[in-house]
Amino acid sequence: MDARVLRAPGMRPGLAILLFGPATWGAFLFTSALHLQGDLHLSPLASGMMLVPCALAFGLVGLAWPRLPVRLQRPLVPFGYVVAAPAYVGLGLASGGGLGYALMSALIGAGLGVQVAVTNMATEQVDDAYAADASGALLTVMQLGQVIGVSTVGTLFISLDASATASASASLTTSLAMAALAVLAGVSSLFLVRRRVPAVA
Repeated sequence: MDARVLRAPGMRPGLAILLFGPATWGAFLFTSALHLQGDLHLSPLASGMMLVPCALAFGLVGLAWPRLPVRLQRPLVPFGYVVAAPAYVGLGLASGGGLGYALMSALIGAGLGVQVAVTNMATEQVDDAYAADASGALLTVMQLGQVIGVSTVGTLFISLDASATASASASLTTSLAMAALAVLAGVSSLFLVRRRVPAVA
């Protein structure tokens, strides 16, 4: 990768967002599977159905944001993490499953759906000569973020979830960790959305 691509406005905050945001996503999917099937003893089908609202919300936000007025598209990114961070906390409090858990997962999906917009905004001012480098860097960091989320938050969950009596505590603690990562992504997004793209003459 040509390091000069990092000089483009938006690339560095975009990389930070796509590190922290997907870290929460990877951690969420991993720990949810362990919690729903291991602690709550749901079947794979039932635990998967519990996360359907999350997937639907994620997809709807990702499809809807380009249709919004341009003046609303950029503020949507930090707002998404404002929604996701407390939803992660709510997920930990609703560790018993049921409607509350499904609702919190839907809010997480809706909040993280804004990540679809990050790549576009991060590459708005990248020179065409560095387009491949920019795309590769963003996608690589996004995948790395998911791996980091699974390995760190996942390890934390497994370490704390040693017994049935500790499952609620493990779920809440790891949810707080995911909320903290979402806050870091949200703070990084402020540096991205505050940059104005020069109007094309």
